[in-house]
Amino acid sequence: MTNLFTKYNTNAPRYTSYPPVPYWNNKMDSAKWMNYLKKGLELDPEVDLYIHIPFCEKLCWYCGCNRVITKNKDRADKYIDALRSEFDSYLKALGNLKIRSLHFGGGTPNFLTPDQLNDLLSSFAPYFGPDVFEGAIEIDPRTCLPEHLETLASFGFTKISFGIQDFDAQVQGAINRIQPFEMVKGVVELARAKGFKHMNFDLIWGLPKQTQETIARSIELTKQLSPEQVSFYSYAHLPARFKHQRLIKEEDILRGEEKRALYEKGKALLEEAGYLEIGMDHYAKENSILWKASREKKLTRNFMGYAQAKSSTQLGLGASSISNNPFGFAQNEKDIARYQELALAGKIPVCGGHLNQGEDLLRDELIRDLMCNMRISLEKLNELCDKKDTHKKMEGMKSDGLLYQCGEDYLVSETGKVFIRAIASVFDQYQRTLKGTGFSQTV
Repeated sequence: MTNLFTKYNTNAPRYTSYPPVPYWNNKMDSAKWMNYLKKGLELDPEVDLYIHIPFCEKLCWYCGCNRVITKNKDRADKYIDALRSEFDSYLKALGNLKIRSLHFGGGTPNFLTPDQLNDLLSSFAPYFGPDVFEGAIEIDPRTCLPEHLETLASFGFTKISFGIQDFDAQVQGAINRIQPFEMVKGVVELARAKGFKHMNFDLIWGLPKQTQETIARSIELTKQLSPEQVSFYSYAHLPARFKHQRLIKEEDILRGEEKRALYEKGKALLEEAGYLEIGMDHYAKENSILWKASREKKLTRNFMGYAQAKSSTQLGLGASSISNNPFGFAQNEKDIARYQELALAGKIPVCGGHLNQGEDLLRDELIRDLMCNMRISLEKLNELCDKKDTHKKMEGMKSDGLLYQCGEDYLVSETGKVFIRAIASVFDQYQRTLKGTGFSQTV
């Protein structure tokens, strides 16, 4: 395995989109996005809505999200007005929208007070799909009130993701995120009592002060609370990009095979606890939503991780939010003040994005199939302009035990799952021709 680590532990994107954000051609603006959005909705009239809430009460030192640290809840009032105004601009241009799902991300979505959350959701509820609607939210258990859960449940939310990261007190201290197990347990039990049926825990391996023993303890406590899904992410230490990560002591972080051993320990314990690997970083109990989607080949991957395949259009609202459909990606203005200015003026606050071209959709399909189904279709591979070179690389990975051939497909071996991002990068024509920076290591 050591030789494979040396060969394949490179820097590469996580492929939550293709092309990855740093390689976008920025040929998308608000007028183009609106035109392509209309075309996309002609093919599929439903949308999945993503709303970004950028505020957090306290800085977590490991974080790589777009967020603003403040305890002033009043700052959210103008932002909520901007979200409503942005949505109104879409309604004026498109007519009524049918929202199949709504996902709150952040930042910290429950930074909003229960009253603010109720006020915001009341603006979107008339457009929720009457037959099928899925509401999901990312929650910081440190600031979650019973009234938050009651409000969400009243609007039909049943999915909730808790930012756990690690249950060990020393690790929590090293990342500036203190949340005792008993506190988390109380919020989880209350959420279940309020009708939340689908729970996810976010755990991170590779954090400062972590050992195989602390990982084992965190997973044992996770097992006790029994969420339906677990996301087990690798910590990406990029202090040149995220300056606050410099608050983390370099000597407290494991790297290379020592870091990977944390994952191997965690993976084995998750599987012992009844969590089945459904894709990179993601585990689910049998008969859970994602487990069923995986078995039915209906799993997809986006900026929120793995999800059950839904609409072909994702509409992102809020600062830095990303929208996409088969024609490309559109990203909103990242600066909150500028976003609010544009949205409140009745403008679509898109500041950049990517217009799909050439083989973008084909390569996206290959990478998505690889990430979701651990499969590479030879039929699709043969449509690539560089199919000869790609076949050669696939055969090399087959010789190294990362892939094996089954009928008309390459399938990923257990060893290959460790290097899934490295395998995906073979299909990334942008990474081969452009100099991307800031990507974490694949292992």
